[in-house]
Amino acid sequence: MYRKDYFIAALMLALIIFTSACQSGPAKFGTDPDTAGESFHAFYQKMGECDFDCYKSYCLTIGDMEALKADANAPNSIKGLVEGFLLRPEQWEANMKRDYDSLKKSGKKISDSWSSLSYDSFEFGKDPISQQLVGKLEMTSGEDKMRVQLMSIAIDGKYKLF
Repeated sequence: MYRKDYFIAALMLALIIFTSACQSGPAKFGTDPDTAGESFHAFYQKMGECDFDCYKSYCLTIGDMEALKADANAPNSIKGLVEGFLLRPEQWEANMKRDYDSLKKSGKKISDSWSSLSYDSFEFGKDPISQQLVGKLEMTSGEDKMRVQLMSIAIDGKYKLF
């Protein structure tokens, strides 16, 4: 059993329920699910230096979601999902800031240095139609474990947090 077991980004899943889309930045993760865990881990190791704009650059943007909605080849499951988020785009910035602050606060509970997080595992499922990747990233700092629930989608050949 884990001494500290944080489910940050249930936070990421809460983004799906409570928010619209990210406002800036290019995707930072590749699209190979077998190496996505290491990419996500590298992102979390950088959170110590990552300000809010940096954090947002890893997320799906409103523009990405509008493009998905307009894309005739996008799966209906993704179109329906993003359409719901686009109804209230003005909420995104405040929700992203809240989630960013929560993530930073939770990270301090496990380690003084984000860079000390070591990669343990990434268990995931990938929807073959929508290319959504949903997974659980596990990292360690000393004796403490950190679990992060992630949901991402491939945009222009790279995963973005969703």
